[in-house]
Formats: sequence, structure tokens, C-alpha cells
Amino acid sequence: MKKYFNSLDDDGSGEIDIQELENPLISLGIAETREDIIKIIESVTEEGEREINFTDFLSIIKSNKSDENSVLIEFFKGFSFFL
Repeated sequence: MKKYFNSLDDDGSGEIDIQELENPLISLGIAETREDIIKIIESVTEEGEREINFTDFLSIIKSNKSDENSVLIEFFKGFSFFL
């Protein structure tokens, strides 16, 4: 899982931010704008946070929720198929 997380963490900061998710989410049609990505990230993090750390990431991967988090959950689970 750490390898998968690191593949999305382009700058090696230990967190996946808006910029690192922008191209994949827009390319796949999951989001249309940067504002969409901000909303998606904020739906899975603490209030005001705009980065996903490894703990958040593991929680998302393990989640079976079908609410607003489902877009990001499905993205992460689908992306892991290619690794």
C-alpha cells in the first residue's frame, strides 16, 4: 500500500495534495475542476485539511462507504489495480 501511496505522492512530502490528484481525477472524468477536487479531498479529511496523509489513505482504501467519499474510494481502489 505504501508503494501505491508513494506513486501518487509526486513530491515525496508524505501527503497527496490537490495538485497531485488534479491530473488523474480530471483525466478520468471523476472531477471537472480544481474546486471539485478540493471538495472530494475535504470529504475524506479533517476540516480545513487539503492533503491526504498515509493514514487517511489507508482509511479510504479500507472503506466500503457509498456516500460522497465513494468517488475517491473507487479512484484509489481502481488505481491500485494498475500497480
